[in-house]
Amino acid sequence: VVENNGNFRDFLLSKKAWVNEDLARIYGIEGITGEEFQEVELGENRAGLLTRLGFLTYQSSQRDPDPIHRGLFVNINVLCRNVPPAPDIELDELMLEGDTNRERVESVTHVGICQRCHLTMINPPGFALEGFDAIGEEREFDNGIPVDTTTTFTFADGAEATVSSGLELSEAVAENVDAHACYTTHFLEYVFGRSTFGGDSPLLYRMTQGSMEDMSIRDVLLEMVTSRTFRLRHGEEIAMETEMEESP
Repeated sequence: VVENNGNFRDFLLSKKAWVNEDLARIYGIEGITGEEFQEVELGENRAGLLTRLGFLTYQSSQRDPDPIHRGLFVNINVLCRNVPPAPDIELDELMLEGDTNRERVESVTHVGICQRCHLTMINPPGFALEGFDAIGEEREFDNGIPVDTTTTFTFADGAEATVSSGLELSEAVAENVDAHACYTTHFLEYVFGRSTFGGDSPLLYRMTQGSMEDMSIRDVLLEMVTSRTFRLRHGEEIAMETEMEESP
């Protein structure tokens, strides 16, 4: 994405991928042989990060996809959303019920205190990705039953997105300003080597607005390194270092 002067939406929606024969088989792409990686266009149900094998496999158990951890990743890492800690419940007390992976997850998270976070925030992104199994291969059935990927996800600002696939989820996330703000925040922290603070707000706002308008990742980086915050050090920071050096 960066080498082709792409932007954050491309990171979430690009259909370009590099595969060898083994990966092509899982992606359902024909005509690829050997170990050498080749550039391909993914199928109609694939897009960027959230439908790639690496992400999908990492957020799975050995047997089933893990909609809870897939959903948590979207909320925490892609949207920078504050997810409350899980209630103090003994996992052994939870009785999974249902014939499909989704039904079993719903049986223990859509009841009692758990539903407060799982119903509209944590589970929906994961359920939209139930069309991909534990290794990220597309599937239409789970235990002989048609997979249900339709769900409604509520963003932090109250906006709702009803989606029925990982692609539609990616498209909804790519249009939400929180995703762009989260991306620019992570980017600034990486480039500056520190956490953000109040003084970064004007720069973060410009970067987020630029990203919403499809500013390339390269130009977002340029916005950072040409900023006053990056080029100049605060007097308080220098004074603190001087005081530390002079202390016995």
